[in-house]
Amino acid sequence: MRLGFVNRRLSAQRSLVALGKEFGFIAFDLSAKNVRSQAYRDTRGPERDVMAALLDFAKGQPHAAKATRDVALFLCSPMAGRCAVARS
Repeated sequence: MRLGFVNRRLSAQRSLVALGKEFGFIAFDLSAKNVRSQAYRDTRGPERDVMAALLDFAKGQPHAAKATRDVALFLCSPMAGRCAVARS
């Protein structure tokens, strides 16, 4: 089984036991710790220099309407917050 799956199951069981204890149905406590897992892929997104290059490319469109649209889409993307160059 995957470690994330095991950790989700443990969390659900701890929550269920805590709820049962709060309502007085059970008298025991579940004190199992999560299984140590490590990230298997990088999900941080592109780096600052890549974002700056994308913004420069969007600004450099030959048609003004397309350039304006592309810059607006870039600035509305969640990744634009990571790039300080986007605000200039």
